[in-house]
Amino acid sequence: MKKHYRIISLIIAFSLLCGVCVFAASAVDDGSFDGYTPSIVIPGVFQCDVRVYNADGTEMTDSAGNKLERPFFLPATKDIISVALKKCGFQLLKVLLTQQDKSGRFTTSVSETAADIFADKLGSDEKGELLNDIRAVEYNTNLAALSDYDRQFALDAIPLYDYMNIAGADNLYFFSYYSFDNIERLTARLYDLIQTAKRESGSDKVNLVPISQGGTIADYLLQYYPQVYGDIDRIIYIVPAVDGTNILGDIFTEGLLDDDEALYGYMWKRLAGDETGSIINLLIRLLPKSVLNDLLDKTADALMERLKYSTCLWALIPSSYYEKAANKYLDGPEDAYIREQTDKFHIAQVNYKQNILAAMDAGVKVFDITNYNVPLYCLGDTWDDVQADGVIQLDSTSMGATSGGTVDVTLPDGYVQQGNPYGTCSMLDSYNYIDPYRLVDASTGLLPDSTFYFHNGNHERTANNDVIISLATRLMTDENFTSVHSYPETYPQFNEMRISRSTINSAKRWKNYDTSSLSEEDAAELRAAVAEIERLSQETVVDNVAWESAKTRFDNITDKISGNKKEEESPIRKIFMRDIVKAADIVERTVGYKGYSDIFRIK
Repeated sequence: MKKHYRIISLIIAFSLLCGVCVFAASAVDDGSFDGYTPSIVIPGVFQCDVRVYNADGTEMTDSAGNKLERPFFLPATKDIISVALKKCGFQLLKVLLTQQDKSGRFTTSVSETAADIFADKLGSDEKGELLNDIRAVEYNTNLAALSDYDRQFALDAIPLYDYMNIAGADNLYFFSYYSFDNIERLTARLYDLIQTAKRESGSDKVNLVPISQGGTIADYLLQYYPQVYGDIDRIIYIVPAVDGTNILGDIFTEGLLDDDEALYGYMWKRLAGDETGSIINLLIRLLPKSVLNDLLDKTADALMERLKYSTCLWALIPSSYYEKAANKYLDGPEDAYIREQTDKFHIAQVNYKQNILAAMDAGVKVFDITNYNVPLYCLGDTWDDVQADGVIQLDSTSMGATSGGTVDVTLPDGYVQQGNPYGTCSMLDSYNYIDPYRLVDASTGLLPDSTFYFHNGNHERTANNDVIISLATRLMTDENFTSVHSYPETYPQFNEMRISRSTINSAKRWKNYDTSSLSEEDAAELRAAVAEIERLSQETVVDNVAWESAKTRFDNITDKISGNKKEEESPIRKIFMRDIVKAADIVERTVGYKGYSDIFRIK
């Protein structure tokens, strides 16, 4: 999604779904089983090729003739501005002049307009049927049999080239779906794809690789298709939302974070950066605090009302939030059908641990890869109360690991690893399940011996961590890889995040560069820089100091050769933005956590 759309989305509390960038993978054979179990990836939010169609079957376009872009299928920017001004301009001017909105017309018009713009194409009816013809491009066979375009689309999201070198593209399946669809329908399709993969490969089992939102579909599958246990060899979860995300739970139950200190202080800076956040902080004070709070609450409500019949969205609400959220949005007779379906998923979500254990008892081997120590997006009340990966709280992605609280908060002094009641912690007395920073106790999670942790791992950057991709590939292809104790020198239980995918790909391209026109010194430096990237990329125990040094060296020599000069910020802009940040800080200290006009209001 484009940057300006992302900022707008953050402002109206909906960016958690569009930002979320993770990967997924799946595999099968062509009919003669060769020993590699086919693997089916269930990708995350908005990772699939989804399109919206007109009644005549043509793809929908905006007023400029451009096809509407996923995930929100927004109209052209000029049309957004035109609609916003037409519907809200007068009311905005009136509020700015009078500093009040007694009738609520301003907040209502803005919230409804935002919902019209961002959720107009996305909703479902009371039977869970999409209001518009929105379809994911379905891949009902392996990647080898797809068109070049479809295969590359999947690989752009899931860079599993090493996997294909080992097991073949004909052993890789990608379960494509629309993230606001009906989870019951999607799970039925996934079950069919499992049977297809078995039939095409000649194998009697498949691997499943649920990623992020894919974890919710796995929840439903394991609860309502228990016969599938006999079809699965391995499940390899990657940053899964098996118990949803607190971000959506907070928004569905309480609305946007509206604590005064957050709203007028750090919230926007955390979401959009110091400079953009400072500009937002200065602008939002033009509205009285009561009007701004009402606006944010109504906008969140308007969006949720438009999307409340998407059971996939409900599947991302944590189980502890569900009853309160459902009673708020699904309490009418017209909501009965969807409430029945969301109740059904809630059962699967509450039971996800016992269902995984049941699958393991049936012979399924289950693994989990999780990130941690990145705060949740600063959108809801619990953003700084939980250990997380930026999008999903650790309790969900790790299936119950204990943490010290929020990021960088260590476990209490004297704390010892606790173990779990599930009987799955095999080495409590002889192995250290606490990470090197004393932030996480893995022993309390459901899978302490098969869950891998990446420190400072950002949910949205998961696909850019080559070590996670390497680990997932090894788990998908090596039957001897059975736990965190299998290859501790190569794939330790606790590791570091490495943002490396683009650099590694670039180094591969530069390796074949014709150096005949270069000076001997530059040619030698290029070869050395590429070699260093190649060497470090083979090391799966991450040393980020060494990596960043090698990356800087590589960037410097390739920029020199290509003539690229790092674009320097203009001195005028630099001074202007510096002053904006200072001004916002001064206003915060002098005005406090309120609007400008609130200074003069008599309580």
